[in-house]
Amino acid sequence: MADIAENFHRLDLAMLRDCMCRHGSGLELLSAPFRPERCETIKPDHVSNILEMLNQLYEVIFIDCTSMFVNPSEVEAFRGSETIFIVTDLSVPALRNASRLAHYINGLGISHDRIEYVANRFHKGGALGLSQAEETLGKRIFWLFPNDYDDVVTSINEGKPVAQLAPHSTISESIKGFIDRLLNPKADTKFRGMRGRFGKAL
Repeated sequence: MADIAENFHRLDLAMLRDCMCRHGSGLELLSAPFRPERCETIKPDHVSNILEMLNQLYEVIFIDCTSMFVNPSEVEAFRGSETIFIVTDLSVPALRNASRLAHYINGLGISHDRIEYVANRFHKGGALGLSQAEETLGKRIFWLFPNDYDDVVTSINEGKPVAQLAPHSTISESIKGFIDRLLNPKADTKFRGMRGRFGKAL
């Protein structure tokens, strides 16, 4: 990303495509700078123009942003996104931070309809229930990713996708379901990654 910013005057679709890192799964990645100080070279107009070009190359684009410290370039990423997913767990501090971030994004003139919440490391029977969490957030949680700590940590440590290492694990199945939901507008919106008793969607 920093290399593109430093050579922005030369940027075209061919150059952008050459800068993408290709994974064996078929995903392509535009990586963040290796050295944090190089992030300062990335400006909001770089982000908006790169997003415009990426939209010409790819059907689906994910942008990974920081959780609370929002810089002007990330604001531009928010503005250019169709949907903004705020990831949280179901602890009180995390939910409050998620709500604050959503409020900040709303203050940028971005509609609350474009914001969705995703619960990470969710487990049934936690201290804080879904209904309480959603009351705090003021919106139904879009997706529930299960607490599959061992498989996820193994994936991180080995540098391989969890869907490759443990394709039938609960987290892998949830990731597949999440992608299906994004790609299929007619998908069952009642199901959001986990089921309760008798197979009923939570």
